[in-house]
Amino acid sequence: MMQAAQDISSRAQYKKRRRSGLRRGFLYCAVGEIDKSRCVSYFPTVPKYDRKDEDTDMIDQIAVVVKNKPGSLRRITSLLAENNINCLCISTYDAPDFGILRMIVDDFDKCYRILEERGELVMKDRVIAIPMEDKPGAMDGILAAVGEANINIDCMYSYISSRLKSAVLIFRAEDIEETESVLAIKGYQVIRDVKGL
Repeated sequence: MMQAAQDISSRAQYKKRRRSGLRRGFLYCAVGEIDKSRCVSYFPTVPKYDRKDEDTDMIDQIAVVVKNKPGSLRRITSLLAENNINCLCISTYDAPDFGILRMIVDDFDKCYRILEERGELVMKDRVIAIPMEDKPGAMDGILAAVGEANINIDCMYSYISSRLKSAVLIFRAEDIEETESVLAIKGYQVIRDVKGL
């Protein structure tokens, strides 16, 4: 039993280090420490994505690196509009030279393929979406549940769902499966498909 526990712990640490390495490599490309072609070969940063190999019963977020200059966001939104892809929610992070555009779309596979074909630096992340009441303290309750389990949140944003008629909190955590389990125990509903947003 002790050996099994050690194996589980080792796998968790490996997954955590690998995720951290992917993100660092992703940002190194963005800020220009190495060019994109070297980034793909040197870092496993923008892996060839094969959705068949993964559990599709979860929500995927697309992250795109964009230059911090006029027209950069419009380049991405124009691609979505031209290809009839609906952006359900969006968040941006800015730095002096670049920004990271995070979004959830109605057709992840199509959007990822088009952005990659156009030469955009793009990656995917699994995220958790939780409906919450639009009132003071609702977000704090969710974060309290996650914090009590000592789970780190990497990024977070929210939006108002017209379909659900409620606010929805979206975030990426270090361990999606563990986070979902913790929230389920606390009685929170996890949305596992974009059609539910």
